[in-house]
Amino acid sequence: MNIREICRNFILNEGVSPGIISYIQGLSEALHNIRPASQTDARRIELAKENLLNLRRHMRKMDEKIG
Repeated sequence: MNIREICRNFILNEGVSPGIISYIQGLSEALHNIRPASQTDARRIELAKENLLNLRRHMRKMDEKIG
């Protein structure tokens, strides 16, 4: 592969949006970095983390069925 092909592939794939897994990972990292100000906020964050974990599990199952 030469430099011309590498540049062409980079430019053509530049507009490709990230997949759902990337969005889930970013959201997970953001949730882990939040420092709750109260116990209520802490519970809400834990619930969001749990929901995100369930979403990730469902995505894996869907990928297994599709792929």
